[in-house]
Amino acid sequence: MKMKERLELKNSFDRKIIVERLREGKIGLFPTDTVWGICCSIDSKSSIERIYKIKKREKNKPLLALASDYLQVERYAFLDNSKKEKISKYWPGPLTVVLKAKKEKVLPIVRSDGDTIAIRVPDYHFLLEIIGDLGVPVVAPSANFSGEITPESFSDVDIRIVNAVDFVVMGECKIKKPSTIIDSSSEDVRVLRRGALEFKI
Repeated sequence: MKMKERLELKNSFDRKIIVERLREGKIGLFPTDTVWGICCSIDSKSSIERIYKIKKREKNKPLLALASDYLQVERYAFLDNSKKEKISKYWPGPLTVVLKAKKEKVLPIVRSDGDTIAIRVPDYHFLLEIIGDLGVPVVAPSANFSGEITPESFSDVDIRIVNAVDFVVMGECKIKKPSTIIDSSSEDVRVLRRGALEFKI
């Protein structure tokens, strides 16, 4: 088997290559601030379809996305000042927020044909730089088969997933816990998953 391309998250030259690979529609294995993820551009339908196949994930389960900043979030989701104020103390950080999607911008496959998107701004400046240079969010579900243990280090990632992606980004996760997920798509905010962050409604 051909040696998988490996790039270093902390290397500025490699980060430029990572952006190029994502623009080409390639899929990468990434350390995020929380856990390891399988990442591709949010606009690449064929790559997102591959991620579903790699993870053996049901198509009715939408994928979360990582954005570089509030402006990027607002291009893909409705985020009013009230919601922005509530989450400002948690972003950047391990809080994924489900918001009403701007459906003309978010591919149906990302939102499982629904009307929401799960998105967050990660607390990892190398990753924020990559996403900012890419110019669009990345889809970034955890790098595990659906229903299996979430990988906190590269050694936790199943070799079949390593072999299935196009390139690997070497580095460390900072928090080593999945993000907390809240649903803020309606008036009533609900905690969908308790994770690395204690969110108070």
